[in-house]
Amino acid sequence: MLQNDSGRGAESAPLLSSSQPDDVHANNDTKDSSLQSSTRSFYLSLALIFLLQAGVSASVAPTTSILEDLICRRYYSDSHYASGQVDCKSEPVQTELAMLKGITSLFMLIPGRGCFLSWEACITNEL
Repeated sequence: MLQNDSGRGAESAPLLSSSQPDDVHANNDTKDSSLQSSTRSFYLSLALIFLLQAGVSASVAPTTSILEDLICRRYYSDSHYASGQVDCKSEPVQTELAMLKGITSLFMLIPGRGCFLSWEACITNEL
């Protein structure tokens, strides 16, 4: 067997140089800025969702109070209601209020369900 000394030097040399070219550093900078941008977008979206949910939640208590007042006024006669001697916490008033709140919650779910069904259709390529 013949040994070639010039081949040994080539075999011991590293395939990749230890110093990286400038375009690799530029590519890493692009990845870093892309990661920062996506992280920023994620936190911005999270803050927006939080603010929207806070706005929706802030209107629940006044809406319940207004609905209770309207049901109570309709349940009792106007003259009896005007005297202030009515019990708006009575069972018939609270039963109707609970039913209206349930219906309201159901209607709030319909747009989300429609959005889900449209996305499902797009994913399965039926649309």
